[in-house]
Amino acid sequence: MRKLDSVPPYLYSGRTVFFGNEKTFRFPDAKIAGQFDNPYFIRSESIPSQTTLFGAVRYLLLNDRDPSFASYPENYEKRIGPNSFSLIQTEKQKFGIIHAMSPVFLQNADGIYVKTPFDHLAGEKIYTPFHRAPLTADGIVPKREYADNYDVKKGISDSFMNIGTGAVVDADVIFRTVTRVGIDKKKNDDAFFKKEFRMLNPGWSFGVYLTLDLAPEDAPELDPVVFLGQNKAAFRVTCTSEDDRIAEQVYAILPPNTVYCLGDTCADSDIYPKFTFAATQIHDHRMYETKPDSRIGKGSILHRLLRAGSVFWFDPGSLNEAETAALFNHPNAQTIGMNSIIIKK
Repeated sequence: MRKLDSVPPYLYSGRTVFFGNEKTFRFPDAKIAGQFDNPYFIRSESIPSQTTLFGAVRYLLLNDRDPSFASYPENYEKRIGPNSFSLIQTEKQKFGIIHAMSPVFLQNADGIYVKTPFDHLAGEKIYTPFHRAPLTADGIVPKREYADNYDVKKGISDSFMNIGTGAVVDADVIFRTVTRVGIDKKKNDDAFFKKEFRMLNPGWSFGVYLTLDLAPEDAPELDPVVFLGQNKAAFRVTCTSEDDRIAEQVYAILPPNTVYCLGDTCADSDIYPKFTFAATQIHDHRMYETKPDSRIGKGSILHRLLRAGSVFWFDPGSLNEAETAALFNHPNAQTIGMNSIIIKK
């Protein structure tokens, strides 16, 4: 196993980052067909998407890199595969020496952190799942449950969980927000817009695990930085060799009869009736693709993904483990760390 992680950007100008996907900035009244339209206020995601990180990994694994990708040496296909990743590709894609990538996680000196399951009781410092109460009487199928101690005023916790201890850290401890305001002078001084960037606090970094068909002596020399996000923020890259034990450690923390999305997940909306309860969040994602003129741009298909941290409760009497796993099966997504679910019986 090889791990790609980043040393966090320290606090000085130019080290903010904007992970946006659909949230492309433009001046008020500017229209771009098919893209997110919020010209006055726009906020960065906290974490880069799996596709962003997968693209960075593929680039780093090339021996002879052309930053513009104007040329395509023969060894590219052998190293990283012939095509871009696709969520709509039905045939299993191959990516050269890359066999698998884990969902992105966060880490500091205390260990590895993943998105806190959305059934966590907000305000608790240790992962505390909602209390489950029956919503339907015995014998009624399908069964339904509800969280009788959910506090609607506190809502869903925006936090991350230590996989070793279950300790929960609020997102604002890990990230800080930098707001930049501008004015559209074509109208008047009141036509302002605001864009919120994110910044990792010192001591924190992103990471992924990679499974590679690569001998240590054949590893490429990694660049000291990789550029991520819409503003091409620089992150330092380091590699170590260690085993990925995230899933088994999270499994030990989860309550029984739970499905937890460790990474962003592509699934059909008709899965909800199969579960007794769901605590989920949805976000839009549009894939980049190679256009006929060889330019790379956003595709025409908008995907609605379950965010990492989404949780489903199930009745073991009506849904077994194999049936549950099949609901989230997507071989290509799972290769790059999406659709990575943990089923706790």
